[in-house]
Amino acid sequence: MSVPIMSADERQQVLDASLPLQAVRARIVDELTRSPVSGVQLEVFTLGGRELGTWLQEVCMAASELTAVTIAKGGSSTLRLSRSNELAVAKGQRMTSLFDLSHGRTQQAEYVLSHPEMPYYVGFGPMQMKVLDRRTVMAAGPPVAERVSVMLIERPDAVAAAMHYTAVVKSKSVAVRDLVLEPVDLTARQHAVAQLLAQGHGDDSIARTLGISVRTARAEFAVLSTALNAASRFAAGFKYAMLVNSTPAMTAAAHTALADLEQPWSIDGRDG
Repeated sequence: MSVPIMSADERQQVLDASLPLQAVRARIVDELTRSPVSGVQLEVFTLGGRELGTWLQEVCMAASELTAVTIAKGGSSTLRLSRSNELAVAKGQRMTSLFDLSHGRTQQAEYVLSHPEMPYYVGFGPMQMKVLDRRTVMAAGPPVAERVSVMLIERPDAVAAAMHYTAVVKSKSVAVRDLVLEPVDLTARQHAVAQLLAQGHGDDSIARTLGISVRTARAEFAVLSTALNAASRFAAGFKYAMLVNSTPAMTAAAHTALADLEQPWSIDGRDG
């Protein structure tokens, strides 16, 4: 299964929400190049070494509450860190783990999608970071002599910006637990709308492609989102794609519906 594309409007809302946090981080990085910064702890690690992964695991495990945005593009090392989440949750940690799957079906993405029992969400998050116990922000630090660094920031402006960013990312995401679905009964047009949603099309593009009015496209989306219990356009497209690619009955229904509409199964293009 390919990863559904978030619409341009939804992506922009997430990008806008990340800007205050990026601005705070940029100011701190600039200050760190001149002198130590109050409320900021800088940890430096050898590039490619195992020390960073071990340190991350220990720090995250020690938190009572963890909110994280992770870009799921890594291999075995990030997969090992993801698996440590299971132990943290088993020990009672309150976790919200948001994964950006825009890099496709990586090893880590496959792991996330196969664990509906975990507090995992999938969507779009351009800036990786973590918030520990709602008082410490963990973010990438400046490069230090060809080594990597991580900042632990205990400043109200950073925490407020991070919590706002994660709230918007979550509002545009879909819980992995909600991707375990039964087939839903859709009309041919609703199948076509859902397929276009999964490719990132907006209302205007859907209307043009299907030869219907924008009002009709929105009405069909409203019915579709209710049937799929989807809180956002991305969630509707993601749930539909999961159903079609994992449920033979939905796969057959989708092909039949789109054939009846004389629409190709893969419609090229997306909102710019």
